[in-house]
Amino acid sequence: MKRIALIIFLAFNAKVSFANNSYDSIHYFDEYKRDWALVEKNGLFGFIDRSGKEVVPAIYDRISYFDEYRSGWALIEKDGKLGFITQTGKVIVQPQYDRISYFDEYRKNWAKVEKNGLSGFIDRKGHEVLSTGKL
Repeated sequence: MKRIALIIFLAFNAKVSFANNSYDSIHYFDEYKRDWALVEKNGLFGFIDRSGKEVVPAIYDRISYFDEYRSGWALIEKDGKLGFITQTGKVIVQPQYDRISYFDEYRKNWAKVEKNGLSGFIDRKGHEVLSTGKL
């Protein structure tokens, strides 16, 4: 029993190497997206696929679950700025906003964004469609 407890302790507290990358932790596969696992390295987050290939580099301070804000997208945070990635791992909205609301909250197919005290909206393609000043 002590041996099992020791193995479990070591497994959770050791760095995990996967496909030539060393991660501080690897979360469960399929939790965020099918066949992907959230990884953490030096306090930053990204994703790997089941083969261990890094599909989203571990460069983000935070990554939300897919589909929370818009179907197929996950909110990302880097250096205090917010943006989105797609389920292919592509950055669709660069991390540049201070706040982003949920899509359809204010207007169908739009999300309110704020940057430097100014407000505007992005559409479902990630393009700015309306601003109250230069965002």
